[in-house]
Amino acid sequence: MLLLIVDDDRFVLDSLRLLLQLDGHKVVTASSGAAGVAALKAAWRQRETFAAVITDRFMEPMDGAAFAAVVKRINASTRVILLTGEADSIDLDGPRWTNVDHVLKKPLDLEALRGIFAHCAQSQ
Repeated sequence: MLLLIVDDDRFVLDSLRLLLQLDGHKVVTASSGAAGVAALKAAWRQRETFAAVITDRFMEPMDGAAFAAVVKRINASTRVILLTGEADSIDLDGPRWTNVDHVLKKPLDLEALRGIFAHCAQSQ
């Protein structure tokens, strides 16, 4: 599965990339929302699509909600997974989060993430 990870914390970015590569995924990383948008567009030009995007909630200047909106404009079928330390405060029915498909709390529950990927694979 082709995945994009967007996080401004280099440790989170590198450790999650390594874990997902060990699970057999092809992983692209970006350290900002703007870099994530560039990665999405580059993949689109090569006729590749990310099955899922994992993004941090708090980034500057483009936060996770704004990045999720861009993801869905580029490819509505890409699943957006938001990582945050404050998962309980997010109402996915609220208008700000309509482009987010899943929310996972930090520290990451890898088994929960694998479950989301299994669901993504079944939906394709």
